[in-house]
Amino acid sequence: MQSETRVGLRFDDLSAGLLTLGQTKSRIQTNQRIALEASRRAFAYIIITTRSTYRNLVQYTPECRIYKLGHNLRINPLDTENLDEINSYTDLLIAALHPFALSDKQWLLLQRLLANIYSIHSPPTLLDLLDEIRAYQARGEFSDFSERRDAQFLERLFSSLTSGLAGACFTGNSHPQFAQLISSGITVIECPISNRQIHTFLINLILAKACALRLEHKPSTLIPPLILLIDDADLYLFNSSGTYQKEIEGIKDIRHWQHRLSQSDIALHLSGNHPAQLYPETLGLFGTLIVHQLKLKRDIDAIQVPLKLSGIRTSPYSTKRESHHQRELLRTLEPGTALMTRPDLQTAIPVRITALPPRPLGIDYDPFTVQLPSQPPEILPSPTMLHKDFTNYLEEAVRILGLLREYQLTPTALSQTSGYADDLVVYLLETLISHRYIQSHEMGKRPYRRTVFTITPKGESALAEYAQYFTISSPTNSPQP
Repeated sequence: MQSETRVGLRFDDLSAGLLTLGQTKSRIQTNQRIALEASRRAFAYIIITTRSTYRNLVQYTPECRIYKLGHNLRINPLDTENLDEINSYTDLLIAALHPFALSDKQWLLLQRLLANIYSIHSPPTLLDLLDEIRAYQARGEFSDFSERRDAQFLERLFSSLTSGLAGACFTGNSHPQFAQLISSGITVIECPISNRQIHTFLINLILAKACALRLEHKPSTLIPPLILLIDDADLYLFNSSGTYQKEIEGIKDIRHWQHRLSQSDIALHLSGNHPAQLYPETLGLFGTLIVHQLKLKRDIDAIQVPLKLSGIRTSPYSTKRESHHQRELLRTLEPGTALMTRPDLQTAIPVRITALPPRPLGIDYDPFTVQLPSQPPEILPSPTMLHKDFTNYLEEAVRILGLLREYQLTPTALSQTSGYADDLVVYLLETLISHRYIQSHEMGKRPYRRTVFTITPKGESALAEYAQYFTISSPTNSPQP
């Protein structure tokens, strides 16, 4: 290996999958660089994220579309988009519902109800399915108590998907059609902060729709290669019902989707902060790894073998001493630097990813301040508690509350997970505590004692009120993005 030697990724290697891990700022810079270079070579690149960081890509290429789910983008899960095989799409849809852990009898009942509404509506919506479930319950055609219980479970499930923040995303017809999202260029889909099951369902739904539409194309049809980037996959992809899935279930899920995607010529790109939250077998399923700075020992332990750091002899030191040096290198990597390995490399090599130049087009673009709803509501609801208490950094405060609703986190963990600067996180925590939205606790014993933050009942109600305000103020029919 020689210093200052230009290296890079080969697009042929992307079909085996790509993982970018580590420090948030550097990781997002790498993701942006890869997406930009791929789009310039006629790739279609879909980015699924909860952040607004990827909006600046519109400054570098005119073929960048920014969508915010529930505002200028709605996805109808039941819309087959004129596919010939409804049964094959139904199978993909049921796979997308896997995070909700339906039983075999519930699967069969759902398939029967889906067949009914597809014969009546074209296309049906989740509200149509919910009406069909309630009509089925009203008819009382149950052979035993378990069937009634299964129908009640499905009603609760689809009620949750048609209310609150999820209701603004999944109710009604798709706008625009999902087929428009997989054309050449970069498509950024920003998802609202919601519970982990909704996020996992959304990711699986996008994977299902992409597979269905790509498989529908005939071999003679020219379609661009597609890459799907799932940002913060360690938070939203490998968990269910508020807890992490069992290891074997998580590996089975990712292998299932990798098989489906490979059949459709789609490459999967996952990105996350903590490789320890991904399963070791999952890390080995991806060909190319780009790992930025890691600070936690468990993260370094998890990535050491997939990154090909162990058992490498390139110095006169012992294997144990050299392995220790390589592990310490991950702790001291500077911003914009990483260790990378590819299928053709026998070891990881240190690389520097150049930052994007500042504002090449000289424009400042925010797609959500210039778009107005076609039919604004006549009377908007009064501002929520969060609107009153946060004249600045409202979205950041909502994101912090959403994270603390799921986890007990330290300020450092919040900074790394949210991607916000340390001083901003400290300001948000102080303000949230002063308004009694969150509270602090001491955990552990000395010298390992640490302060963690959790959400209070007032914070829970404030999030629910904000979600209700978000739903009411969302337009019924959004304009063309």
